[in-house]
Amino acid sequence: MIEEEETKKILQEMKEDHIHGASWYYEKMVEVFKKAGFFDKKLANELIKIRPGMASIQNVIESLEKAEEKRNRF
Repeated sequence: MIEEEETKKILQEMKEDHIHGASWYYEKMVEVFKKAGFFDKKLANELIKIRPGMASIQNVIESLEKAEEKRNRF
């Protein structure tokens, strides 16, 4: 599947990067979830492992988790 391959490529790029800052990781993470097409907890955990202390990653994941919870209530 092309989307899955692209997602893996972006994740690898994020893992190998040691130059960019929080805004770059934020943009890449949004791109990953767009390509996935839905919120995936496993994918979220992979992203957190890339840069565990980076607030931009944690903030996006928390926002998506809340949106997913809200969506599932209805």
